[in-house]
Amino acid sequence: MTFDAGNMFPGAKSYAKVFVRTSSTTTMNGTVKVSGGGITNPGTTIGASLAYRAVTQSTTTSGMGSVTCTENSFTGSPTYALGTASRIPLKTAITSGSTQSLSKQATSVQAYCFEVVLPDTTPNAAQNTSATHTWTWSAESVAG
Repeated sequence: MTFDAGNMFPGAKSYAKVFVRTSSTTTMNGTVKVSGGGITNPGTTIGASLAYRAVTQSTTTSGMGSVTCTENSFTGSPTYALGTASRIPLKTAITSGSTQSLSKQATSVQAYCFEVVLPDTTPNAAQNTSATHTWTWSAESVAG
């Protein structure tokens, strides 16, 4: 997943989606949980300012094309995988408090929508800097 942050300015938001599913040969249902690795020693780079949150929704393989990932994905009563109405600083390591279900043989998909924001309070020192952050999905088979 790559965010197009080339035109980000203080107050700007960027969105990206990720789909997670089992393979067609998976013989067991499962659960999946996402975690964010944080940024070690972000200093005054953009990584010290960026914040994010993520929502998830269940869909099917054929429904993946209709999943949107925009500001509207965070209105109403979305299912948060990371964060809440409040965002998490990108520099903070965190693991989701919830798990999502996946069905065997690629019959269900979890669609994750990530919102990354550059707050209005971002200092000038963050200009022309970059940040790398890793999100990890951990899956576990579920008997039954």
